[in-house]
Amino acid sequence: MFCSNCGASNSQREGFCVQCGNSLSGQYPQMGQGAVVRRTSGMAIASLVMGIANFIFLPVLGSILAVIFGIIARRDINRNPNLDGWGIAVVGLVLGLIGLLIFVFGLAFFALLGVRGIGI
Repeated sequence: MFCSNCGASNSQREGFCVQCGNSLSGQYPQMGQGAVVRRTSGMAIASLVMGIANFIFLPVLGSILAVIFGIIARRDINRNPNLDGWGIAVVGLVLGLIGLLIFVFGLAFFALLGVRGIGI
């Protein structure tokens, strides 16, 4: 970590700069100096995109892929502390499940209409 006052290099455990005595609290470590870069999971983004697509142009396939990608993304995010996007994965998973429920209820509704002999 570098001092914002004099620019001297200090270890992260130091509370004050070894050169000028400036307080190092509130300063963030520089890249390569222990900073952790979190990236968004690609599976989480794919789950969200498929969850939205299932309502627009991929009704069944989009729902199934959204659920699969959401489950994989949540598993990967729980295993890897450098991955982010848990909320995105959950939203994609929920949209996929809603799409599947609409499809199943739609099939049941039309099957019930067909059994009763009501023409559409």
